Amino acid sequence: MSGPLPPSDNLLVPWLPFLDPLRLRQVTVDPRLLDWRRDTVPVFPSVRTLSLELAGERNNAENLLALSTKFPAAQSLTLYSFQQISEPLIAACGSLLHRATTLCVPFDALRFCLPRTKNLATLNVGRSPTASELIHQLKNNKFPSITTLVCGLDAQPGSPGPTDFAAILGAFPQLRHLRMRITNNTLPRANDILYGRASIRLLESLLSTSPVIFPQSITTIVMSVFRLPSSRDADPIPLLSEAEAERRGRLPDAATIRDSIIERHPALTSLWIQVRSILIVWRRRPSDGLVTKSICTEDPEDVRGRNPAPFVFWESRED
Repeated sequence: MSGPLPPSDNLLVPWLPFLDPLRLRQVTVDPRLLDWRRDTVPVFPSVRTLSLELAGERNNAENLLALSTKFPAAQSLTLYSFQQISEPLIAACGSLLHRATTLCVPFDALRFCLPRTKNLATLNVGRSPTASELIHQLKNNKFPSITTLVCGLDAQPGSPGPTDFAAILGAFPQLRHLRMRITNNTLPRANDILYGRASIRLLESLLSTSPVIFPQSITTIVMSVFRLPSSRDADPIPLLSEAEAERRGRLPDAATIRDSIIERHPALTSLWIQVRSILIVWRRRPSDGLVTKSICTEDPEDVRGRNPAPFVFWESRED
């Protein structure tokens, strides 16, 4: 679309005099609220964090191209929408993506966004795809600049498993920090079934040596299988089915699982795993290798009060 945008798309104009271009550090905006091609719209050279809502038919590439020139120093970029983001809109954000070192984007826009990045170090994947959906978006490409990945996965009857994890994490050969939560949004009974299956598959994946799921560069692993609360019963951890219980019986105890992961990944300094009743929390100082935290139990109730929340543990990691 060319020419001036409709007056309703210039709702931010009265606010421009109150924005100090040199002091503003963070901006969240719907691009449709302003014609960014106007000469009266200043450049904001100090903005480092930029969040854009890319939704609706009236979002147009020409206006987004103009917006991109107004934030020349933005390095942390979030693109979000309640609809699927089209490739022309992503292409219009090309210069922002090229400069971005941190990106948060819905999973179904990854195939458009990642090829346009150059300096990306941190990727936050939104909307919790299934393993197959995420693998499809990655398209067997490698992204060696990305060292931090935050992602949810939606559990399915047969995934994710070792092959899925290997395909996903193999796209990031220099990955150092991983935070991943596996969950699903099904009805309670189906949720319990998938929860049990996903839990066993994650344990099997953590122990897998063929394929190996983590790159040797990994230093932080924070992974969990999350069960949606259910009012049907008082037991927060439903019993495994007979088949899953048999599979669990063939796997080692929590301490052996922990030691196996640590032994195979010498660069590892932070490990947080919660799967059903298993809780593993382990950290050592990168400087001297001294272990500063170690919790390993199959009954997390035993350490209630000492158990760090995964977010706190994640944020306190050392690079």
